[in-house]
Amino acid sequence: VGIADAQDAFFPKLKEVVRDTHALPTDLLRTARRVIAFFVPFGAAVPRSNQSGPYASEMWARAYIETNGLLAAIGHRLIAALAERDYDAVTVPATHNFDEASLMSDWSHKHVAYIAGLGTFGRHHMLITSQGCAGRLGSLVTEAPIEPTLRTAHEACLNKLDGSCGACVTRGVAQA
Repeated sequence: VGIADAQDAFFPKLKEVVRDTHALPTDLLRTARRVIAFFVPFGAAVPRSNQSGPYASEMWARAYIETNGLLAAIGHRLIAALAERDYDAVTVPATHNFDEASLMSDWSHKHVAYIAGLGTFGRHHMLITSQGCAGRLGSLVTEAPIEPTLRTAHEACLNKLDGSCGACVTRGVAQA
């Protein structure tokens, strides 16, 4: 879990690096003070199941669908817990919140998680968290005055850090 200040200078930059219609936290909740991002890692068998071919495995697809429900449940429980403390909060679905023509979303959980300090981007453009990158991200916006998480200065991608790894290139279907 990571927490970002809703006024973090990186949020407006998402309109440049993600999509010009990317929402700001205050677009989702006028009284936004913080953005909470969370990562749910998959077990090791799930990403391994994808190494056998160019398409997502049945295990990966099932984990993806089941995790959508889990992310929604986590978001709703957090919203309820914040409401009990008289703080408003809203969430954006983990998936199916994108423009079908461009396949782009107006709220990138991955980029929001970076701003909230959950990790850094690897060569493969996935967010590498302390628990790896195989998993799913969710986020919500709240007016609760929670202490923000500091973004790490540590580069998690070994390829970007010192060139010592290239596993995402050799293993990935898209060759990173």
